[in-house]
Amino acid sequence: MNVSLYLLDDMQSDLDQLIACFKEIELSSDFAFDIDAETDPSVLPTKEYDLYILDIDLNGQSGFDFAGRLISLNHGDAKSKIIFCTSHSDLVFDSFNLDVFYFIRKEHLKTDLENALRKYEKESSRMIYTLQFDGKTKYLPFSDIIYIDVSRNYTFFHTADEEYQQRKSLKQVMTELHCDFIVRISNYTAINLHFIDHFENTSIVLTNGMVFAVAADRVNEVKDLYMKGLLWG
Repeated sequence: MNVSLYLLDDMQSDLDQLIACFKEIELSSDFAFDIDAETDPSVLPTKEYDLYILDIDLNGQSGFDFAGRLISLNHGDAKSKIIFCTSHSDLVFDSFNLDVFYFIRKEHLKTDLENALRKYEKESSRMIYTLQFDGKTKYLPFSDIIYIDVSRNYTFFHTADEEYQQRKSLKQVMTELHCDFIVRISNYTAINLHFIDHFENTSIVLTNGMVFAVAADRVNEVKDLYMKGLLWG
């Protein structure tokens, strides 16, 4: 499982210890980490990460304040999880109003990190579709699916780089996905709302330029779901 990490601690030695711990976990698990680290709390990340691991006491500045700015920057995106990593265990209760994903104690670094990653893996699995083909298993994140369509007895999953097929009906796949942002637009096609560029009358134009007709009885529903997605996102 690939996980992007943003680590913030004003002590380089603590950052080094944290990075070493992730590398140790990587060697004994299915996790692969893409790590960026920073010691300066005045620097905000320029891209989004899966996990933000923040110290609380940042050379006189507050990790809570940094987390608040981060949440505002990401518009409250629930995909990105904030974890506090600190030696001040008494501050755990102060983090609750920030909807923090986990609280790691530096004196129990590896154990708490492993517990946090297990929780993240469990929650992330709810947003992953499991494909079976050629005796292999492929875990496909919902966010990678651009659209799904059917031909004969097969359902095809289309991503930016690959196409996968399963011998299932679209109805069965949609039930298994149970995903708010992948929406059925006809008897043969479902679209990821995040990849819609705009509507043209009763058709959808995706960000990759592909155009799909929406069934007449689904047009209003699809447009409503798309607008709600814009408001949520």
